[in-house]
Amino acid sequence: MPLTDYLLLVPLDEEWKKIWNVLSPIGKAIKPSKKNNSMSYYAWNYPTLQDPGSNINEDGNYLIAGAAMSRKTPGQAYAASFTMQALDAWHPSRIVMMGIAGSLEPKRLLLGDVVVSDKIFGYEVGDAERTLKFRRTVNQSGALDLDRVRAFLGHDELYTAWQKQCLLAAKKLPKLAQKYVHPPTLHIENTASGNYVVKSKKFAENLKKQLDWSIAAVEMEATGLFQALHLKAGLSNALMIRGISDYADGKKEKLDKKSHNSVRAWASGNAARLLKALWQTVPFIPISSRYKFDMHKGHPSRMRQANIPDIEYKQLKSQSLSFPNLLHRRDATPALLLQVIPKVKRGITPPGKGLCIIDGDPSQVIMGTDLKDGGLYFSLPANEHGLHVELLLSYQSRVNQFDLVCEDDFGRRITESLP
Repeated sequence: MPLTDYLLLVPLDEEWKKIWNVLSPIGKAIKPSKKNNSMSYYAWNYPTLQDPGSNINEDGNYLIAGAAMSRKTPGQAYAASFTMQALDAWHPSRIVMMGIAGSLEPKRLLLGDVVVSDKIFGYEVGDAERTLKFRRTVNQSGALDLDRVRAFLGHDELYTAWQKQCLLAAKKLPKLAQKYVHPPTLHIENTASGNYVVKSKKFAENLKKQLDWSIAAVEMEATGLFQALHLKAGLSNALMIRGISDYADGKKEKLDKKSHNSVRAWASGNAARLLKALWQTVPFIPISSRYKFDMHKGHPSRMRQANIPDIEYKQLKSQSLSFPNLLHRRDATPALLLQVIPKVKRGITPPGKGLCIIDGDPSQVIMGTDLKDGGLYFSLPANEHGLHVELLLSYQSRVNQFDLVCEDDFGRRITESLP
């Protein structure tokens, strides 16, 4: 069962900064979420536009995790390694790789246009004699993902709205870059992916000749991503979205310098605006659903059953509480932070202990950690198979009220007060 709706991977920090500015929720700062103590990801929920006649539940938000792979050009091997770790951390339903690409057809795929890959021809040097001879692999975007892009391409109203958003963003470009501005076109094309920054027309022609004449653009990371998907789970439900930033020729560096990289930024932003438009059409039913506390109390004797750590205060006037079904979800659940904040009418909050029993796969017992204000917090791990949480609390003396707060990696939050 997937844990997130979308995993968004972007090769470079430079591209990620622009893409994040387009996709991040307005007025909501999302902090990086660390996974596996090595890579940091941005995690957020994206509000979809609701169709009153649809069967989407009222909180139909996509859960999205995204990250930039590298500060410098990562290439295929790094992209494959990064993807493997990201799959372990987030268990996504769908994967999108986004960034920039070079056009091999400058009369048709123009600067600022966006290309979605149909087939991805991976290549590496097989023999180096008088000329380079390439070995190739072939991957293809997921059929359902590509179908949603084709449907968007045929929807005049949505397509025109996307173009207008791109043109509006172009008004902020420097004057030197304004001459490249035009209503961008969305292309579904075959692309090539290899460990080379292509800056030569001759090299590009050789690629098309040896790999496939239908190749219309080049980039560097998609093959690594598909290799990881194949080795990890036999998956192919990935979508490649790239903004055209250059013509893969000797003028590439001059273009970047002359435009102060603004053409690159506009191209990657146009790709992000396309993904944003796709998300708003709700191409797939979100896996997310609401959290809800069940505040029905159980009997405190639960604390004295076998295989449950002894946390109960046994002196006179102590208080023990049991919530046997605090959280129950059939859906995959991200990592949760549960806080229990006791309140007293007067005096000092009494010492307390608590634990959560997670009945899942696997079952776990999570001991509470003390907060400064006398409360407790519990770090509940992500679980892609559903979740059932039982909460046990014990205090040295009676507590008048509890505030329970639960928040996940994606900023979804619920609170409940118990008198």
